[in-house]
Amino acid sequence: MVGSTFEIVTPYTEAELPSVKYAQSADTMTLTHPNHPPYLLKRTGASTFTLAAMVIGAVIASPTGLVAAISEAHTQAPMRGYTVTAISASNKEESLPAIPIFIVGGNTNGDLTSQCGVRVTWTGPAQSADHYNIYATGVIGRPIPPQTAIT
Repeated sequence: MVGSTFEIVTPYTEAELPSVKYAQSADTMTLTHPNHPPYLLKRTGASTFTLAAMVIGAVIASPTGLVAAISEAHTQAPMRGYTVTAISASNKEESLPAIPIFIVGGNTNGDLTSQCGVRVTWTGPAQSADHYNIYATGVIGRPIPPQTAIT
């Protein structure tokens, strides 16, 4: 369609157009301006386009309501922190972490199974989560590899 003009509604005013920055990769242009979120302009067909605000960050909600219960106390146990992330069922995206909780006690062997003395529970976003990752900080802030909880 040589010589055809296509128009699409944008959030930019005429005065803002000189300040719009862009980068193109194949059929997608990324548009940025200081007064607006980034937008993606995509060519979806020979003469069709879409313009949508760019999604930045995790879409799946973080788990909430973390609770840690000690079932096996240890007199010399250090303080440990726990947090949980949700993994999206649709695209395996990891959520931002839940607000962490800190407790003193429990087994210090790094195993987060039910035998270790600390049980971590939470709520949300069950409808869209495939599984959850549990993160713990160990002695002197040493991270413990994440354990997977199957929903």
